[in-house]
Amino acid sequence: LAQASGYAMSVILSLQWPYVPEPRQEEKRRALGDLKICSEISVDAEDAEDAEDVRQGPDDVAATVELDVGNPVRAAESVVDALQVLVLTDLELCFWPPSPASEAEARAALRRLRPCSRRRALLAAQRTLRDRGLPTVLGAVQAELDQLCAHPPAVPSGSQGSGLVDATAAAAAVSGIWAHPSLRVCELPGRGRGLVTSAALAAPQEVLRVPEEALLNALSALQSVHFGPTAKALLLTGMHAETVGMLFAVAERRRCSSKADAPWAELLLTAPDLADSTQLLAWPCEALEALGSKQVATVVQDALDSIWGLCREVSNAVKAMPEALTKCLGGLISFDDLLWARCLFDSRAVEVDIEAPAALRWSGSAGATVAEPAPDAGFQWLLLKGLDGQASWVRFPMRVASLAPVVDFMNHHANGVMASPVFDPKRRALVVSTAASVAAGAEICLSYAALQNWELLMHYGFCPAENPHDRITLNVAPEESPEAAVCEVILNHQGIPTDHALRPATAVDAEETDQGAPAATGKWEALGVLPPQLLRCLRVLLADEPMSVELDAPPGGVVGLDTRCLEVIEDLLQGLLEPLTLTLSTDLSRPLWWPQYGDLVEMFLTSQRELLAANLSAAAA
Repeated sequence: LAQASGYAMSVILSLQWPYVPEPRQEEKRRALGDLKICSEISVDAEDAEDAEDVRQGPDDVAATVELDVGNPVRAAESVVDALQVLVLTDLELCFWPPSPASEAEARAALRRLRPCSRRRALLAAQRTLRDRGLPTVLGAVQAELDQLCAHPPAVPSGSQGSGLVDATAAAAAVSGIWAHPSLRVCELPGRGRGLVTSAALAAPQEVLRVPEEALLNALSALQSVHFGPTAKALLLTGMHAETVGMLFAVAERRRCSSKADAPWAELLLTAPDLADSTQLLAWPCEALEALGSKQVATVVQDALDSIWGLCREVSNAVKAMPEALTKCLGGLISFDDLLWARCLFDSRAVEVDIEAPAALRWSGSAGATVAEPAPDAGFQWLLLKGLDGQASWVRFPMRVASLAPVVDFMNHHANGVMASPVFDPKRRALVVSTAASVAAGAEICLSYAALQNWELLMHYGFCPAENPHDRITLNVAPEESPEAAVCEVILNHQGIPTDHALRPATAVDAEETDQGAPAATGKWEALGVLPPQLLRCLRVLLADEPMSVELDAPPGGVVGLDTRCLEVIEDLLQGLLEPLTLTLSTDLSRPLWWPQYGDLVEMFLTSQRELLAANLSAAAA
């Protein structure tokens, strides 16, 4: 809806919820109201038809933004600020001050949350503004995204020194894969093998295309000359599609060791063995204990137990199959085989929506004993023939974990320049494109996800020095008592969570502390890096009369009680710090596992100590 006034023009832009369903609609709409840039509306069906990715229902539209298209930079800022609120996770919302908050307090919270949520907001703004007829506003969004994702060159521009290999030539060796001519494969210090560009790349621009026949996944397993009948038999037993893909990877690695004729041969044969893997699932238990986190140790043990269960499932399924179908496995499938495959898929696979080829989705009664089942959200139905010649429908996920040659060269960065890979159903290929422009000599990175440091260690085997998505979750639920029931009612009524994220200090926090501390007295930003909802929660739990506590008073507004709350926070954080102290004074005192895992242990412990120290400093201030 455009409104003209003289030479000025404003545009009313509706913003949809990025995630559906969205359980925190009320809190996010209050936050938008605090920022004073949005107003709620309802959109009729005719208006909604023009919106991208339309979702049915009265709650599809989160809010509207009135944009002054004569000032595209300001208009873009309004859209991105609003979407930054809409993409916040539950734990990130803990850092928003209670409503009604002043606009200054809301904007201070938005600035502090920029490092962990701004990229998501900018990508959402790109999707929202695309094809809306607002090229200047979209251009301003792109300019901010380019600036956020800009990184110094990984190698000198035009360098052809040792370690650089033309990625186009590498891709040409794999059937059908296309790589942009400027891409180079390079060994990068501290990052291993990665992709860099020898020339500047604009955005959006395709840089890689991998045809479906070059993707290793459960669908290619079904169509494999060597593995196809076995894959069908396994899926017909009810085995999960990703497990079938993992078994296919094990079988292909064995086969390709003598005849490397598959598109994914190099990927499989160069993947590290378990002895060389740095992912947590492959760590010895002593090294895992040195991380000082019982939560991480529990998650790893649960994952290993799951693989043991999977091992039994595979063993039983293979025993029940004819020998003719088991030969393609190349031998027995052990726990170590499944653990290797799990580590490989965790660290190298991409998950994309892929509709199965028509040959696997026969329609009508073509060999089927029953009609195709009703549609199931997130799944598709495949019609597979068993050994008896009868065809049966098999429930198969739409989102398929796939190993993609050359794409697996891309490393992670929290502000990666690349958009998430997508599968193009028309070209039947996995496509990777730039989301932000890339300077010559820069590394092109994906953002794997908003993962904590222990999750990056768990799935990918590295721990970054800086990670805006790292956090420690603090649970402060009330203990069982008669008073606890009252506290629980208050917490639920006020929408106060009992799980709170402690996040690391960033450059934005340092700026806020240096420039805004005097003005923040008596305001919620005085808490610094601490989440406001944590203070509100502790006020309920520690108050003598929780029903009468003024929960929305700024820090220091509840005399005496706030001091007790901050003291409790300090005690909790000190308790979390204790197990993170590892003292190894000499090489002689270092355990046998130290040469392989010691640096990662120290990097993780350092990151957690710095995170807790920043929160302790905020509590003490």
